[in-house]
Amino acid sequence: MRFLPLYLMMLSLPLLAACANPRASLGLTRTAPDEFKVVKNAPLEMPSSLELPVPQPGAPRPQEQAVDQQIRQALIGPEPAARRPDAAEALLLQQAGITPQNEDIRAVIDREYSEQKDGTQSVAQKLLGIGGKNTVDSVLDPAEEARRLQQKQDQQK
Repeated sequence: MRFLPLYLMMLSLPLLAACANPRASLGLTRTAPDEFKVVKNAPLEMPSSLELPVPQPGAPRPQEQAVDQQIRQALIGPEPAARRPDAAEALLLQQAGITPQNEDIRAVIDREYSEQKDGTQSVAQKLLGIGGKNTVDSVLDPAEEARRLQQKQDQQK
């Protein structure tokens, strides 16, 4: 009788060794929640009137946003329509000479891009007018340019 606990422990060792992860099987490890699956609940609100609406089982809470809207707001901030300057900021922008933002800027850019004749130009060609096919045509002949400048100087005298 004295050796019964020892025999039971020796018999349970092969069973325990057969487990893939004995610590997890015995519940000795901690499992942390997945931080990407944690969703923040909206705070509770007091209704405007004291007449509470009848709860609907399984219906979403009216003050909560959908998860994809929460993610979008966390990544890119508030929607452009929701961000309006207050009176002081509008006055400051007006005094600085800054015009309000164009709300349909994407449509304007798309229209301007589609109106371009050659969409394969390099950035330097688009912005500075250098590079591309017409650079050889714009090279000046030094002798002829010197003659032209001399004639212009003679006319001014």
